[in-house]
Amino acid sequence: MNPMNKTILYNPFQRFQTSILIIAGTIGTIIFCILSYYFETRFDGAIDLHFVNGVEIYQPFIDNIAVIITLSISLFLAGKMVNRKTRFIDNLSVSLIARLPFYFLLFFNYDSSIYKLSHALLEGISSTHPVADISNSKILLLLAFTIAGLLLLTWYITLLYNGYRLSCNAKNNNAILYFVIALIGSEIISKLLIHSISL
Repeated sequence: MNPMNKTILYNPFQRFQTSILIIAGTIGTIIFCILSYYFETRFDGAIDLHFVNGVEIYQPFIDNIAVIITLSISLFLAGKMVNRKTRFIDNLSVSLIARLPFYFLLFFNYDSSIYKLSHALLEGISSTHPVADISNSKILLLLAFTIAGLLLLTWYITLLYNGYRLSCNAKNNNAILYFVIALIGSEIISKLLIHSISL
Protein backbone atom coordinates (compact mmCIF):
# COMPACT_ATOMS: atom_id res chain seq x y z
CA MET A 1 0.00 0.00 0.00
CA ASN A 2 1.18 3.49 -0.85
CA PRO A 3 2.56 5.14 2.35
CA MET A 4 0.37 8.20 1.75
CA ASN A 5 -2.79 6.11 1.41
CA LYS A 6 -1.81 4.13 4.50
CA THR A 7 -1.42 7.35 6.47
CA ILE A 8 -4.85 8.59 5.36
CA LEU A 9 -6.47 5.28 6.32
CA TYR A 10 -4.80 4.78 9.69
CA ASN A 11 -3.59 8.21 10.79
CA PRO A 12 -5.31 11.02 8.87
CA PHE A 13 -4.58 13.28 11.84
CA GLN A 14 -1.04 13.66 10.51
CA ARG A 15 -2.19 14.93 7.12
CA PHE A 16 -5.24 17.11 7.74
CA GLN A 17 -5.92 20.12 9.92
CA THR A 18 -8.10 19.65 12.97
CA SER A 19 -10.79 21.99 11.60
CA ILE A 20 -11.09 19.96 8.39
CA LEU A 21 -11.29 16.70 10.35
CA ILE A 22 -14.04 18.09 12.59
CA ILE A 23 -16.10 19.28 9.62
CA ALA A 24 -15.68 15.96 7.77
CA GLY A 25 -16.35 13.96 10.92
CA THR A 26 -19.47 15.96 11.75
CA ILE A 27 -20.91 15.58 8.26
CA GLY A 28 -20.12 11.86 8.26
CA THR A 29 -21.70 11.42 11.68
CA ILE A 30 -24.91 13.17 10.62
CA ILE A 31 -25.16 11.01 7.49
CA PHE A 32 -24.62 7.80 9.45
CA CYS A 33 -27.11 8.87 12.13
CA ILE A 34 -29.75 9.20 9.44
CA LEU A 35 -28.75 5.84 7.94
CA SER A 36 -28.90 4.28 11.42
CA TYR A 37 -32.57 5.23 11.54
CA TYR A 38 -33.32 3.46 8.25
CA PHE A 39 -31.18 0.42 9.08
CA GLU A 40 -32.56 0.21 12.64
CA THR A 41 -29.14 0.35 14.27
CA ARG A 42 -28.05 1.89 17.56
CA PHE A 43 -24.39 2.64 18.29
CA ASP A 44 -25.14 2.93 21.98
CA GLY A 45 -21.65 2.62 23.43
CA ALA A 46 -18.06 3.57 22.67
CA ILE A 47 -17.38 0.08 21.26
CA ASP A 48 -20.91 -1.23 20.98
CA LEU A 49 -23.82 -1.46 18.56
CA HIS A 50 -27.23 -3.15 18.52
CA PHE A 51 -29.72 -3.93 15.79
CA VAL A 52 -33.23 -3.31 17.08
CA ASN A 53 -36.84 -3.58 16.05
CA GLY A 54 -37.63 0.07 15.36
CA VAL A 55 -35.60 3.23 15.96
CA GLU A 56 -36.85 6.75 16.56
CA ILE A 57 -35.14 9.31 14.31
CA TYR A 58 -33.62 11.16 17.28
CA GLN A 59 -32.12 8.08 18.98
CA PRO A 60 -29.05 7.62 16.73
CA PHE A 61 -28.22 11.29 17.24
CA ILE A 62 -28.47 10.97 21.02
CA ASP A 63 -26.41 7.77 20.96
CA ASN A 64 -23.58 9.13 18.86
CA ILE A 65 -23.43 12.59 20.42
CA ALA A 66 -23.25 11.01 23.88
CA VAL A 67 -20.52 8.61 22.79
CA ILE A 68 -18.47 11.24 20.95
CA ILE A 69 -18.59 13.71 23.85
CA THR A 70 -17.78 11.01 26.42
CA LEU A 71 -14.98 9.58 24.28
CA SER A 72 -13.50 13.02 23.56
CA ILE A 73 -13.44 13.97 27.24
CA SER A 74 -11.98 10.61 28.28
CA LEU A 75 -9.20 10.76 25.68
CA PHE A 76 -8.53 14.40 26.56
CA LEU A 77 -8.14 13.56 30.25
CA ALA A 78 -5.97 10.55 29.41
CA GLY A 79 -3.86 12.78 27.17
CA LYS A 80 -3.49 15.34 29.95
CA MET A 81 -1.97 12.60 32.10
CA VAL A 82 0.76 12.24 29.47
CA ASN A 83 1.16 15.81 28.28
CA ARG A 84 -0.37 18.88 29.92
CA LYS A 85 -0.49 20.64 26.52
CA THR A 86 -3.05 18.14 25.14
CA ARG A 87 -6.02 19.95 23.57
CA PHE A 88 -9.66 18.89 23.80
CA ILE A 89 -10.40 19.93 20.20
CA ASP A 90 -7.81 17.48 18.86
CA ASN A 91 -9.43 14.59 20.70
CA LEU A 92 -12.85 15.71 19.48
CA SER A 93 -11.62 15.41 15.88
CA VAL A 94 -10.15 12.00 16.71
CA SER A 95 -13.44 10.74 18.13
CA LEU A 96 -15.46 12.02 15.17
CA ILE A 97 -13.18 10.56 12.49
CA ALA A 98 -12.26 7.27 14.19
CA ARG A 99 -15.89 6.18 14.53
CA LEU A 100 -16.69 6.54 10.82
CA PRO A 101 -15.44 3.06 9.75
CA PHE A 102 -17.38 1.44 12.63
CA TYR A 103 -20.66 2.88 11.31
CA PHE A 104 -20.41 0.82 8.10
CA LEU A 105 -21.57 -2.25 10.03
CA LEU A 106 -25.13 -0.90 9.87
CA PHE A 107 -25.38 -1.92 6.20
CA PHE A 108 -25.42 -5.58 7.25
CA ASN A 109 -28.84 -5.00 8.76
CA TYR A 110 -30.51 -4.29 5.42
CA ASP A 111 -34.16 -5.30 5.73
CA SER A 112 -33.41 -6.14 9.39
CA SER A 113 -31.35 -9.14 8.23
CA ILE A 114 -29.01 -9.43 11.22
CA TYR A 115 -31.74 -8.56 13.71
CA LYS A 116 -34.02 -11.33 12.38
CA LEU A 117 -31.16 -13.82 12.14
CA SER A 118 -29.90 -13.21 15.68
CA HIS A 119 -33.41 -13.64 17.07
CA ALA A 120 -33.91 -16.84 15.07
CA LEU A 121 -30.68 -18.22 16.52
CA LEU A 122 -31.69 -17.25 20.06
CA GLU A 123 -35.09 -18.91 19.61
CA GLY A 124 -33.40 -22.04 18.31
CA ILE A 125 -31.17 -22.20 21.37
CA SER A 126 -33.85 -21.45 23.95
CA SER A 127 -36.74 -23.42 22.47
CA THR A 128 -37.57 -26.53 20.48
CA HIS A 129 -37.08 -24.72 17.13
CA PRO A 130 -34.13 -26.42 15.43
CA VAL A 131 -31.24 -24.10 14.61
CA ALA A 132 -30.57 -26.29 11.58
CA ASP A 133 -33.57 -24.67 9.85
CA ILE A 134 -31.51 -21.52 9.28
CA SER A 135 -30.21 -21.48 5.70
CA ASN A 136 -26.54 -21.58 4.75
CA SER A 137 -26.81 -18.15 3.17
CA LYS A 138 -27.88 -16.66 6.51
CA ILE A 139 -25.05 -18.41 8.31
CA LEU A 140 -22.64 -16.95 5.76
CA LEU A 141 -24.16 -13.51 6.33
CA LEU A 142 -23.59 -13.85 10.07
CA LEU A 143 -20.02 -15.02 9.48
CA ALA A 144 -19.35 -12.08 7.13
CA PHE A 145 -20.80 -9.68 9.69
CA THR A 146 -18.62 -11.14 12.45
CA ILE A 147 -15.44 -10.87 10.37
CA ALA A 148 -16.31 -7.36 9.19
CA GLY A 149 -17.14 -6.38 12.77
CA LEU A 150 -13.73 -7.48 14.03
CA LEU A 151 -11.91 -5.73 11.17
CA LEU A 152 -13.83 -2.46 11.44
CA LEU A 153 -13.59 -2.44 15.24
CA THR A 154 -9.82 -2.93 14.93
CA TRP A 155 -9.63 -0.09 12.40
CA TYR A 156 -11.71 2.14 14.66
CA ILE A 157 -9.54 1.50 17.73
CA THR A 158 -6.35 1.92 15.67
CA LEU A 159 -7.55 5.33 14.48
CA LEU A 160 -8.50 6.27 18.05
CA TYR A 161 -5.11 5.31 19.43
CA ASN A 162 -3.11 6.93 16.63
CA GLY A 163 -5.05 10.17 17.03
CA TYR A 164 -4.80 10.10 20.82
CA ARG A 165 -1.07 9.37 20.67
CA LEU A 166 -0.50 12.26 18.29
CA SER A 167 -2.64 14.66 20.33
CA CYS A 168 -0.60 14.11 23.49
CA ASN A 169 2.74 13.34 21.83
CA ALA A 170 2.86 10.00 23.66
CA LYS A 171 6.30 8.45 24.02
CA ASN A 172 5.96 5.97 26.89
CA ASN A 173 3.99 2.85 27.80
CA ASN A 174 1.86 4.72 30.33
CA ALA A 175 0.04 6.34 27.40
CA ILE A 176 -1.25 2.91 26.31
CA LEU A 177 -2.58 2.19 29.80
CA TYR A 178 -4.33 5.57 29.97
CA PHE A 179 -5.81 4.97 26.52
CA VAL A 180 -7.25 1.58 27.52
CA ILE A 181 -8.72 3.05 30.71
CA ALA A 182 -10.22 5.95 28.71
CA LEU A 183 -11.80 3.58 26.17
CA ILE A 184 -13.31 1.26 28.79
CA GLY A 185 -14.47 4.24 30.83
CA SER A 186 -16.09 5.76 27.75
CA GLU A 187 -18.00 2.55 27.05
CA ILE A 188 -19.40 2.41 30.59
CA ILE A 189 -20.16 6.12 30.99
CA SER A 190 -21.68 6.56 27.52
CA LYS A 191 -24.06 3.62 28.05
CA LEU A 192 -25.14 5.01 31.42
CA LEU A 193 -25.59 8.46 29.89
CA ILE A 194 -27.64 7.15 26.95
CA HIS A 195 -29.79 5.06 29.30
CA SER A 196 -30.46 8.05 31.56
CA ILE A 197 -31.40 10.27 28.60
CA SER A 198 -33.71 7.57 27.23
CA LEU A 199 -35.68 7.26 30.47
